[in-house]
Amino acid sequence: MKVLVVRLSALGDVAVTANAVYMLKKGLPDAEIHWLVEEEAAPLVLGFKFVDKVIPVSRRRYAKGMIRNPLKVLRMPLDAIGLLLKLRKGYDAVLDFQGNFRSGLLTFLSGAKKRIGFSAGRVYEGSHIFYTIKVRLPKQLPRVERMMKLLDEIGVKSEPFMSTVPFEFTAEDRVVTERFLYEQRGFNKKLVVVHPGTSRFADFKRWPVKNYARLCCQLACDPSLLVVVTWGKDEWFSAVNIVKEGGGAVIAPRFENPRQLAYLLSRASLFIGGDTGPLHIAALFETPSVALFGPKDPQVYKPWNRKCVVLRGDVKCS
Repeated sequence: MKVLVVRLSALGDVAVTANAVYMLKKGLPDAEIHWLVEEEAAPLVLGFKFVDKVIPVSRRRYAKGMIRNPLKVLRMPLDAIGLLLKLRKGYDAVLDFQGNFRSGLLTFLSGAKKRIGFSAGRVYEGSHIFYTIKVRLPKQLPRVERMMKLLDEIGVKSEPFMSTVPFEFTAEDRVVTERFLYEQRGFNKKLVVVHPGTSRFADFKRWPVKNYARLCCQLACDPSLLVVVTWGKDEWFSAVNIVKEGGGAVIAPRFENPRQLAYLLSRASLFIGGDTGPLHIAALFETPSVALFGPKDPQVYKPWNRKCVVLRGDVKCS
């Protein structure tokens, strides 16, 4: 059996979806599982040992490239044909975990007779029109359990479970972090990773920078801890300001891909951060975590991690 999984972005959502795809592989151990994902998150999916093939989609690279060189638009039809050929591989079923117009369209273009997604009201931009099987969901269902409901339609019983996800790092992934820990003389210390940022779109979920700075200052007073502040796009200056006030906290190196960040998180004794990608990547390894929530409902969005404590600030816009 050949199955295509569609979860294009974002990094945290890809990590959350991994739990369901791992259960899919456990339920259908002989199935060949392919994953369609945007280039930015593709290195993370390459680490999942239960995925047989990763198909990257390059939308964001084209968006940036066309600003610099408008002639690149001429290549888009050829690359679209190339992607279509990759999709038309005789899949027995396609599962769309994303649920927006783009993912629904790609699901349809696969040509699979069994195209599984969520029903109207649980998807965006009318993507349900592309599915042959539409799964109805109750309200306020945790995200991981929501993903697993799609598995019922492919003959895999969706049972809630918590487990580390099989993951494979390259030697280069390990070297980047181990060299950094060596430079910080952190081998004999417990590693605490603090991630203050979120995507720009979700900046309403951020705990204030000054609070993170105070927290890092208190943690760094303990000589047995190495406190590392991680950062992503547009978060460098926030991380620098936290380290300046953090009384011994250090800033993480620039990671070339999210798999290198994942290795750092797998090595950590504790992760602290908001509802964002690194929190859910840490959950893949059951790294002990403190999740800081504001407007979002943690019963729906908290990570699938037995070793996670949720702290929520009650705000009016919840």
